[in-house]
Amino acid sequence: MIEVKSKFDRYIDGVVKICKRKNKQSDFGARQNTDTLKDLDVLIKLNYQEMSKRVEDVTFAKQESFELTMKIKVRKVKNVTSKNVAVIDNRMYAIKHTDSDDRNLYLYLQGDRKLETGED
Repeated sequence: MIEVKSKFDRYIDGVVKICKRKNKQSDFGARQNTDTLKDLDVLIKLNYQEMSKRVEDVTFAKQESFELTMKIKVRKVKNVTSKNVAVIDNRMYAIKHTDSDDRNLYLYLQGDRKLETGED
């Protein structure tokens, strides 16, 4: 049997929520930490594929002063920037860098902070 490679990418590793932090401030005007999913506005949900961290990716991250925790690939969409955060399995990651090709958007993620459920 001959296996034919699909010209379409498969994003089979899970769902990522691309979010924007709400402007939550303390009584004295300082920005408060994001603790729950309620502290975020979900902009878009995308299926993703986890990519291997190549030596070039890790080197790039060090040059840009961040630690590459995870690299994922999603379908190419507009307006996803390093000002957003990514949430995968109730864990929040900072989007430190984005890169793209004709069909895909690659997100370089840092961190791994578990969010509280936000349920009382």
